[in-house]
Amino acid sequence: MTLIRCTQKLRKEMGLKPSDLQEAGDDSLLGDWYAHFFFQNRKKCVFFAAEKTLLCFLVTGLSRDRIRQLDEVFRDGLFRLLLDEGFQPEQATELFDECQTVNYGVTADRSMTGAVNELVKDIQFWLPHHGGAASPDLTTLNHELNRVPMKRNKYVYAIKMTKAILAGP
Repeated sequence: MTLIRCTQKLRKEMGLKPSDLQEAGDDSLLGDWYAHFFFQNRKKCVFFAAEKTLLCFLVTGLSRDRIRQLDEVFRDGLFRLLLDEGFQPEQATELFDECQTVNYGVTADRSMTGAVNELVKDIQFWLPHHGGAASPDLTTLNHELNRVPMKRNKYVYAIKMTKAILAGP
């Protein structure tokens, strides 16, 4: 099971009520996922980031109906990211199987929220250089985002940390 911790703005866009939210998720491989909703050039965008490694991806041009199916949007984006980043099929399957059941919660870690906000600022700067929000080159953008050194990760790339976790002991 995967817990996606949504910002208040995203919860409002999805129409989630407090009774729809969970407090804590299972201990998944990459921890809980954080999702942030924002507009770029009047296009709705959702950014996802894993708590333990900051593995992240962006989905753009969403309608309100599509946002309300966030579990499908999340799985599609994650699957595409795993393929684009060259994960081994066994690793991708293990992580993807974890995401078959998705629940939602509120953000709980201010440090993680700060890291997500910092990455969203990077996205808002980079997006115009990657085709804009209407038709962006998400493969390249997501590739670059997963190679941004962040203090939260002790300046280790998110992709490197994720591959190490999925490789196992």
